[in-house]
Amino acid sequence: MDELNKAYLSSNPVVDSIDFCSLPYIYIPGVSSNSICYIDVFYVLDKKMNLTLNASLETTIHAGEIILIIPRENDYFLLSGSSDAVVFHAKILPRGLHHDLLMCQEQYNNIIIMRKDDSYFLPTATEMMKMLMRLKKDNVARGDVRIEIPVALFFSQLYIEKKQCMLIKSYESEHRLSGLILDIIKKPDYPWKVKEMAKQYNMSINCFINKFRSVSGFTPCNFLKKIRLNRGKVLLENTEIPVSLIASKCGYNSHSAFTFYITKEFGMSPVEIRKNQKIKNNKEVFVIGRDSISVPNSRSL
Repeated sequence: MDELNKAYLSSNPVVDSIDFCSLPYIYIPGVSSNSICYIDVFYVLDKKMNLTLNASLETTIHAGEIILIIPRENDYFLLSGSSDAVVFHAKILPRGLHHDLLMCQEQYNNIIIMRKDDSYFLPTATEMMKMLMRLKKDNVARGDVRIEIPVALFFSQLYIEKKQCMLIKSYESEHRLSGLILDIIKKPDYPWKVKEMAKQYNMSINCFINKFRSVSGFTPCNFLKKIRLNRGKVLLENTEIPVSLIASKCGYNSHSAFTFYITKEFGMSPVEIRKNQKIKNNKEVFVIGRDSISVPNSRSL
């Protein structure tokens, strides 16, 4: 049963943290950023706040409106307003296929503003945020994250749908490459070669690379590397499969090459990634068994 629960949790988005947000809220490149893909959801309950994103967007968010954003590495993101403004903040952590799909959104505008007068989904999104607020108010144990998974699924799918992800509608898209991108996500262990992919689409290598980047936001090699390493990290965190076999499943010919690239990407070796996840799992199990005890570094309401 424990293995089934682990598999269930590892394949679904989760609510990583929830809390009321003090203004100003500032996101600064190199300080706030990390390698994990999060969806930040901000719900304005009272008053209003001002939003600034880089030099391209300045707007006012009113009470009852919601923002969804995936901060990019180079973004400057600021929420400001009066000290009596009330803003609730949820951080959604996509996993599995949702995470891979969201990676393909990076070349587009990465923010969604749900206004009161033009958002079909706003009433549902509002109720989802209110449910998280009730969980916080009632001090529901964060160890049982399953009650939060439907909320995380809703906001992950909403972001993907609102951004009209090309992978969801790959065969309706004008870009034929979207089908190839989905194949890469499904089969990271396949020996993909840029030359062969370009030939399949009757393009020169340079033309293919440029077209692939315009669709996915990455070159073919960088996209494949991210998919393989993210898949490897998930397998390390949620299985006991030997590292050498995980390397093979992720398309690497040697244990040492996989270790080098995953350490470079995440700052931890495969052994360290697996060890850290076991420590985290043990703390969460302890919280489930002893709801009334505060555990250092555990996610709390």
